[in-house]
Amino acid sequence: MTSGAHDQKCAFESCYTVDFLPISCNLCSKDFCTAHAFPDAHQCPSGDLPEASESSSSVNKRHKCAVPDCITSTFSFLDAEEGSNSGSRCSDCHSLFCLTHRHQSTHACPKAIIADTKVSKSKQLAAQAIAQVKASSSTQRAAPSVHSPVKSAKLKQIELMKMRRKAEPANPRDGSDLPMEERIYVKVTFESKDKVLWIKKDVVCGRALDLFSAKLGVHISPLQLTLPDGTILKTNELLATQIKDAADLIIERKSS
Repeated sequence: MTSGAHDQKCAFESCYTVDFLPISCNLCSKDFCTAHAFPDAHQCPSGDLPEASESSSSVNKRHKCAVPDCITSTFSFLDAEEGSNSGSRCSDCHSLFCLTHRHQSTHACPKAIIADTKVSKSKQLAAQAIAQVKASSSTQRAAPSVHSPVKSAKLKQIELMKMRRKAEPANPRDGSDLPMEERIYVKVTFESKDKVLWIKKDVVCGRALDLFSAKLGVHISPLQLTLPDGTILKTNELLATQIKDAADLIIERKSS
C-alpha cells in the first residue's frame, strides 16, 4: 500500500473519516483511513483478492515491521515492485514499518533524534537567554526608587485632585459653594468601610469625629481619630492643624 494525498476522505462507503495520511490499497487503488486500510477491512472488491484458504498468497506475504519487538506486518508486499512500498517506508531511515510505527517519532528514527536534539539545544539556549533577561529585570526593579521632593509634591497634588473629584461634605449643611482654600480633604476608614470626605478647616477634631462617624454609620462610643502611624489626634484642637490635606484617618474604639 502507498501513501495517498493529504486530507482524503476514506473510500469505505460507511466511513466519513478524513485522514491526514490516507493509505492507498495496492489491490483496488482507493484511499482509506487507518481503520479500513487492510483489504479485508474495506471488503476489497479486487478480483486479485485471494481466498482465505490461500494462506501462501502474496497478500499474506508482507514485510515485518522493522521495530524489533513489533510482530505486526507492514503494508508492503514481499514481491512488490521497487518504489511501491512508500506507504510503509520511512523517508529518512528507509526502513519498512507497520501502521503504528511508520512515523519517525514512533520508531526512534536516527535522523528524527538528531533533529530533536538540535531543537532541544535551541530551546535550552533560548531558556537561558530568557532567564538572564528576567534576572537583569529583577535586579533593576529591586533598586530602591528615590523620588525627588518636586516629584513627591506632584504625586501628592495628583492624589489631592482625585480626592476632590469624589469627596462628599462631612457636614450636610456645608454647601458646595464653600471655597477650596477653606476645606481640608481626608480619607476616613472604620474597619472595612471608608469614605473620601471634606470638612471646613475651622472644625475641631472632636466635632469632625462625630461628623465622620455619622457618615460611615458608626454608632458606638467612645471613639478616637488616629493616623496610620498610630498617632492619636487631640479632640479639643482644630483638625486642620494636626493633619495635612489628603490625609488618611482611622476611626478606632477608644481603649479604656
